[in-house]
Amino acid sequence: LQKTFEMLDNLPHGKETPESQVPLFVFSSPAGLAEYLAPRYAVYGFSLVYWIDLLSLLLLQVLIASIFGLIIYRVIIRPRDFESSKAMILVYGCILPFWLLMPIYFLRIIGIRNLLMRFATGCLVPIVSMFRATEAAHGFAPKHSTKTERDYIVYYASLLIFSRDKEGNYIKCPWGKVAQHAYNFLGFLVVLGMYNSIIMPHKDLVVFGEPVNSRSEWHSLQRFMTWELYANNMIHAVLFQLYLTTYVEGVTLIWTALSGCQVDEVMKNPMFESRSPSDFWSRRWNLLIHRVLKGGVYKPVRKHGSITLACISVFLASGLFHEFLLAVMFQPLPDQVDSQGNCAGCFSPAYGYTLAFFIWQALLIVGEIAFGRSKFFQTLGKSLPSTVRTILVISLGLPLAHMFSEPYARSKFFQSGLQGVPTVLALNN
Repeated sequence: LQKTFEMLDNLPHGKETPESQVPLFVFSSPAGLAEYLAPRYAVYGFSLVYWIDLLSLLLLQVLIASIFGLIIYRVIIRPRDFESSKAMILVYGCILPFWLLMPIYFLRIIGIRNLLMRFATGCLVPIVSMFRATEAAHGFAPKHSTKTERDYIVYYASLLIFSRDKEGNYIKCPWGKVAQHAYNFLGFLVVLGMYNSIIMPHKDLVVFGEPVNSRSEWHSLQRFMTWELYANNMIHAVLFQLYLTTYVEGVTLIWTALSGCQVDEVMKNPMFESRSPSDFWSRRWNLLIHRVLKGGVYKPVRKHGSITLACISVFLASGLFHEFLLAVMFQPLPDQVDSQGNCAGCFSPAYGYTLAFFIWQALLIVGEIAFGRSKFFQTLGKSLPSTVRTILVISLGLPLAHMFSEPYARSKFFQSGLQGVPTVLALNN
């Protein structure tokens, strides 16, 4: 595994052009467009090694998670020992600290430098495993997952949720559907590559307006008064959706091919089909995280508190674990730090902005709960075309979106995934 990641380290993480990869071909700009385009461009394919590395990382963590799934089932699920001192100590005193510390030491041991790999290390299996553990501790694990020890281990350790019929049985995935996932994955790779090719040449992915030269300028109040802020926020939001959709489709392809079972959909085109803030977060955006937050945070809080408190708790938890992801992604490795503890060239994120973004989203949901069922808003919602409703929903979330996207856009996070998708990039010479 370490050899595999050493191969990954030789790839150009965070560079504008994947120089260590051999381009498929190079072409020159048309003479009539030389004033607007770079003289020469290179077309790069996607690196199979990159995807093998990512899959290896995920499967290793899934193996670790399966061990914890076995422990949780035998200590909490099977004896139905919910919310007991033993359950609380196991989950909050042992399992959660492990999943918080594991990505940090895992990165140091293996030496992963790629930011997308770091994101996968800190986000996918650890976050899902933490909230599924709290879900079990409070007695909210789905009934279908607790029938047998095997069922719960599969549920706890799986990145995706296997689809079931009304009787609770796994739904088989025919090879034709697996082939459809492969077709979708390749299609998303091409679309993501085209989108990357358009926006990556822009400094900090600021397509509209003047480049931003500092963090204070990025978050300045003056930017709120410009249309460029909202246009760039929209571009970044679509980029996040494309990355999530593409990578989830890739994992779906592997999971269905290996298991022979269908999995539930994770992304349902939230940026272009959402009809309300709750529709965006509850039924369209990253439904895997939505489900684990619902079982691990919302239901335990709702058991003892109001809907409003439960909703706010979910977004606070989401904001806090996204802040944690920043710490995981941008921690310098030992060989990157000098004798004074400084890391030249390392990106240092600012904490608090991501949490503020999620608090804003929580306020939107609370506002929908408080006023959404009133006669005025019900009538307005029915009278507006669906496209207009989607525009309004996205417009409500965009004003603070740059608070979330800043560390990803300015740290070259997205550029670290260029070797995973086909791209067209300008050559510097």
